[in-house]
Amino acid sequence: MNARSSMPSLLMTALLLASLAPLSSVAAVPTEASEFYYGVEYDWSSVDTDLENFTGLDIPEILGEVMGAADDAGFNLIIGQLQTGSSNVYVHHTEDITPQTIQDNDGNDVSVWSRTDDVTLRHGILADSILQTDWSETTFGSEPTSFDVDVLQSLEQVLTVDMTYTEYLDDSSNLIGADMEFSMDVSAAVGLNIDALFEGGGDNFPIDFDAELTIGYSITDSTSQWRLGSPDPVYVEISSSDNYYWECGEEDCGDLTGDYTGAVDYSFSVEGIPTEDFGLDAGEFDLEVSDSLTDSGNFDMEVFGEWDFSKGDTFTVDLGDGEGMTTSVQSCESYPPGNPLMFMMMGYVLAGSGEAFAEQIGEDLGEGITDGIEDWFGM
Repeated sequence: MNARSSMPSLLMTALLLASLAPLSSVAAVPTEASEFYYGVEYDWSSVDTDLENFTGLDIPEILGEVMGAADDAGFNLIIGQLQTGSSNVYVHHTEDITPQTIQDNDGNDVSVWSRTDDVTLRHGILADSILQTDWSETTFGSEPTSFDVDVLQSLEQVLTVDMTYTEYLDDSSNLIGADMEFSMDVSAAVGLNIDALFEGGGDNFPIDFDAELTIGYSITDSTSQWRLGSPDPVYVEISSSDNYYWECGEEDCGDLTGDYTGAVDYSFSVEGIPTEDFGLDAGEFDLEVSDSLTDSGNFDMEVFGEWDFSKGDTFTVDLGDGEGMTTSVQSCESYPPGNPLMFMMMGYVLAGSGEAFAEQIGEDLGEGITDGIEDWFGM
């Protein structure tokens, strides 16, 4: 991965972490249930401009200077990249302040109220990069010497997440635990094409190489339950301080249990290796391997966590309804775009289901790849 491909990921992380949280105080059961929406959006077609604003680097200008230097050196060079797509996170927050009963980590009935975040995440990127270069020289009385190279790289990324996170608090707004329904689908496809011709001394060496890798992983359905070892006043502390360090040890954080149904598929192909130039048959090393696997299971994990909560300035924002509606917000300098504990629980769900899933299918997946390689070498 080149620097230009990785920098947008850092930029996206910075943008997502610059989220906003509605102001509220938490010390007891609310007298009126709240409901609101918020989200973060990013358009990847503006990444060059945003990267320049963040870092001062003008990537198109830098590439232009590189191509100009190549021209001064006597060969042609064209470098380009086109990137489109968007990343969006939307959250619908609701509260249910009617009395409810759940069991705590010890199996005791506890009276609670709840609040729920319905999260929709959609991320997709298409990126194409091209490099074209050529050079030739002819000396009187000798064969021409030249090269002509075209390289095309393509990248496609898709991530979708649908998540419902419900957390339960007692009458003093201490956190008792949370439930989560989760589904995710992630896929990536990378392609590389090299078309080149090298000439010299009366000989030529052509290359027509293609490689493609696609991989997909999904959790089609997962439900999980987290119960803390004891009531935690994390939200009470956060509401009364602009800076709060939260730490939850294994005994205090309790346990997380859940189930999942997952699937993985992959495809890998290589063709165009010039084996005939090495005394082998054409296409001798062409390779194509693909498979698809599914599995279901359960996970049970001890939980521990920490978070440094840091808030910034308070200000008023226009909600953009065209009628001047505003709301008071406070910037959250160290928060993800949503409840940090929700994202912590999501991480545990991904780890628990991923580890269990990997153990179940790892052997089958390895056998599939091994069989493909053995077929490649005729073993």
